Amino acid sequence: MATSDRLSGLDSAFLHLESGGAHMHVASIMVFEGKAPSYDDFREFLEARLDRVPRYRQRLAFVPLNQGRPVWVDDPYFNVRYHLRHSALPSPGADEQLAALAGRLFAERLDRDKPLWEMNLVEGLAPAADGQPRFAVVVKTHHALVDGISGVDITSVLFSASDEVESNVEAQPWIARPTPSGPDLLGAALMERVSNPSEALRGVRAIARTPRRAVADVVGRVEQTGALAWAGVRSAPHTPLNQPIGSHRRYGWVNASLASFKHIKNGLDGTINDAVLATVSLGLGRWL
Repeated sequence: MATSDRLSGLDSAFLHLESGGAHMHVASIMVFEGKAPSYDDFREFLEARLDRVPRYRQRLAFVPLNQGRPVWVDDPYFNVRYHLRHSALPSPGADEQLAALAGRLFAERLDRDKPLWEMNLVEGLAPAADGQPRFAVVVKTHHALVDGISGVDITSVLFSASDEVESNVEAQPWIARPTPSGPDLLGAALMERVSNPSEALRGVRAIARTPRRAVADVVGRVEQTGALAWAGVRSAPHTPLNQPIGSHRRYGWVNASLASFKHIKNGLDGTINDAVLATVSLGLGRWL
């Protein structure tokens, strides 16, 4: 098995950090002017480009006994119709209704038994101010997947204007590679231990942790009690943001000028992300 398909330490951390209401997916809403494509047309458009992002046809495979980080394997049951959904907003199709729909979609955790992404084609959006029809695409992708492919995700492929994307529309039919068995996964992980001492140490720690999982609930409650006691001694500042995280989500946005952010980043020799993060930080600071 190619070790390049194994998750990095950072990508694996995103999986471990995900629990309860702490979802580790990233999400976005893209609004377009023009008539919405039909579901089948959009599905074909998407499917023809999946060869450029092969990770989007892969799911996680976990190593037995937790003896290594998970690996990406082809999903033999991949069905693009599962990942591409279709929704319609009720009249009048205001932005607030789109935000409410997105909040419900983003509140749902991605299924780890399938490739870790979903996309939703949304119709029924109210026309733009100039009367142009609009539609939206809502995308949800796990952090482990996006970071693992250096940010080259399905949206950058779908909405690229380059000829390179168009040249791949006639891609060959995709055939999933055989799924490795549990012993295969374990054997590959153990082989890595031989050449990587840090991986060997990790394996020893994982074996030591395995028997304790039988009493994980008890240990967890003790740890929670200790955490509460420690929080009473060194608690974080009280703010509206320092609250328990639930599973529900609300989604909102403000409109901003891309040209303005480009002007700012050029003046400071930074990036658009630098300018956006500085703006958000300033806004949060004033709000708090």
